[in-house]
Amino acid sequence: MSLGLILILVGGMLSATFSGTETGFYRVTRVRLVIDGLRGSRIARGLLWLTNHPALFVSTALIGNNIANYLVSLGFVLLSERLAPGVAASARDLLVTLISTPILFIYGELLPKQLFFLAPNRLLRWTGPFFLLVTILLAPLSALLYGISRFIQQLVGQMPLKVRPELARKELQQVLLEGQEAGLLTPQQRDVAQNLFAFGGQPIGQLCMPIRALKTVTHEAPYEEVRRIAERLGQALVPVLHARTERPVGYYRVAELYQLQKLPPLHPIPSYIQQTPQVSVLTDMVRQNCDLAKVLDDAGKWIGLVTRQRLLAQTIQHH
Repeated sequence: MSLGLILILVGGMLSATFSGTETGFYRVTRVRLVIDGLRGSRIARGLLWLTNHPALFVSTALIGNNIANYLVSLGFVLLSERLAPGVAASARDLLVTLISTPILFIYGELLPKQLFFLAPNRLLRWTGPFFLLVTILLAPLSALLYGISRFIQQLVGQMPLKVRPELARKELQQVLLEGQEAGLLTPQQRDVAQNLFAFGGQPIGQLCMPIRALKTVTHEAPYEEVRRIAERLGQALVPVLHARTERPVGYYRVAELYQLQKLPPLHPIPSYIQQTPQVSVLTDMVRQNCDLAKVLDDAGKWIGLVTRQRLLAQTIQHH
């Protein structure tokens, strides 16, 4: 009797886990998986990988559910043999079916699916590790079903869309719009967030300007010359080049020119490789309180300049 009860409990828990996880997997938002994955969550990365291999996920869930249902059925059979040994086998099997079906449907299917439908993110944190472990353990059995599914996909010419660890622009806009409607974001904050996701990942090389785009002075230029150039061109900063090498060595802030009435301290210019994401450069420049940066090619050769003002302008622009 104890073995039958154990099989029923274990099978019921497995059925609830596989059924609920399947619903939670399709219910969870891709945005949440991507963000959790970027934060270092291995469970989110594993589920994101399964998103790109839906046939493997379905195969694992199908095999797991069948094993769970078999354990429940076996448990009820063993229990019925102990409780009603004199009843005919056919009648006992019918009784087992009538009793086990509603219990398994309610507690192994309906209830866990409803719970995972309401709170997929939270519950997947609990069942995700177990499901990924089962995916590995059942890989030999799932491989056959997975291979058949892949063959059919190749045959009909329809392959599942790959989920990249970047947010789709349309999906992101929908999430931000929902945040605005819920009162969590203002329209201006939504525009900034959209611009950050739209342009933040692009390389800084796309925004760099040649040195001739800004009026420069040499590091030997006197105060009067620097101020005259600043007044004539209306620049907020003046890049400073070395007199002999003509390479940037720093910059002056025009506001400090007027405030000090002499040459202010020379501010250093950080360097960034042209493939560095714009949002990383902007964040670093804000942290260092830097207004100007050098852009280098992959070989480390200087190719242009970029200003913090230019980066900020792209971030707060309206669509």
